[in-house]
Amino acid sequence: MKRALALVAALAVAAAVGDDAAGATPDRQARVLLITETAGFEHDVIPTARRTLGDLGARSRRYRVIDRVGVGELRPSRLRRYDAVIFALTSGELRLNAAARRGLVRFVQRGGGFVGVHSATDTLYGYPPYGRLVGAYFRDHPYSEGRLVRTGVRHPATARMPRRSAVREELYRFRTDPRAVGARVLLRLDPATVPGAAPGEFLPIAWCRRVGRGRVYYNALGHFPATWRSGRFRAQLDGAIAWAAGARAGAC
Repeated sequence: MKRALALVAALAVAAAVGDDAAGATPDRQARVLLITETAGFEHDVIPTARRTLGDLGARSRRYRVIDRVGVGELRPSRLRRYDAVIFALTSGELRLNAAARRGLVRFVQRGGGFVGVHSATDTLYGYPPYGRLVGAYFRDHPYSEGRLVRTGVRHPATARMPRRSAVREELYRFRTDPRAVGARVLLRLDPATVPGAAPGEFLPIAWCRRVGRGRVYYNALGHFPATWRSGRFRAQLDGAIAWAAGARAGAC
């Protein structure tokens, strides 16, 4: 009887782990698709971002990054080859037909991962389900410096971040609060340290959320090359990608 109970408990644990780590197994790296296509503003830092993300994948034992730039691989028949998708510095109405747009959302709902970086929130305004997926749409960027505050959410993206740290960046504000769609904020700005910010203004910078069986992470930083060269930023992305691809457990 005890053996039977132990077996049931072990199977339950395995099932729970499998649901949160469906993308990778000990003998297989997760496959992560990188998209950097733009249909609006194009950041000069995109080549640096591509090199950085490629280097993270080359160094990781958990995942590898497949850099495709354009959106051709987002066709549903091709997307199933991947465990997660990164939209890094994308913008505007990308060349995705209706089936591909719906397919991206369904990919995440069915267990895939999505990582958005910087202007990923300045993308696909014409398809509101994408905005709900990433958590919010970009509003403006009136601020350039402040102090980041790491929240109490335990997540591999911020596991190595100090409780507070200074930042100089193109700092985004958003049209809606990502918490309205269930996101858990990982990093926010302390408005008292941001010149021009209103007292008590809520300024999220990075968050995570579950969408169906899938995992979504977004980070608003990434405008400047110095950000991509930062060890702290690279550590955030490394943890986030592994989590989104199902290769690491974490809150959200």
